[in-house]
Amino acid sequence: MIATNFLIGSVPNTFLTSLSVVLLSFLLLMLLIKKFAWGPVSKMLDERANKIAGDLDSAEADRNEANRLVKEKEDLLANSRNEATTIVRKAKETAEREAHDIVSNAHEEGRRYLEQAKREIEREREVMIEAAKNEVADLSIQIAEKIIRKELNAETHQELINSYIEGLGSQDES
Repeated sequence: MIATNFLIGSVPNTFLTSLSVVLLSFLLLMLLIKKFAWGPVSKMLDERANKIAGDLDSAEADRNEANRLVKEKEDLLANSRNEATTIVRKAKETAEREAHDIVSNAHEEGRRYLEQAKREIEREREVMIEAAKNEVADLSIQIAEKIIRKELNAETHQELINSYIEGLGSQDES
């Protein structure tokens, strides 16, 4: 009231003068706000908008980077799985091949041992047949010598057979 009377004390108090004073005060207030508050507020709002836009851009870039990293990790994981599958498949093939080789070698070695055993048996058989032939020849010679030296009768014949049998027993023991 005092200020109103001081500023407009000589002007008649009418609606138009009140409206002019209010309008003038409003314009003055708007100029002061524009001069002292609008710039910093607008600057602060611009900075805030820029910061938000930067944060959004940064978030978008981070999201894109995260998606790229996820894709890269998925590719690496898929490659690792493929490599692991390949390694397991190769190891399985190698193991099967080695098992087949071991079985084949065992069969071959068994066949060689069997052939060697057959040869040994054949050789032993030939040695035994040769020994039996020699023994039969020796015995035939001995019998012929005894027959020639002695004239055979029933008692002599029996003695000859008994001595021959005893001679066989003593040869088997030695």
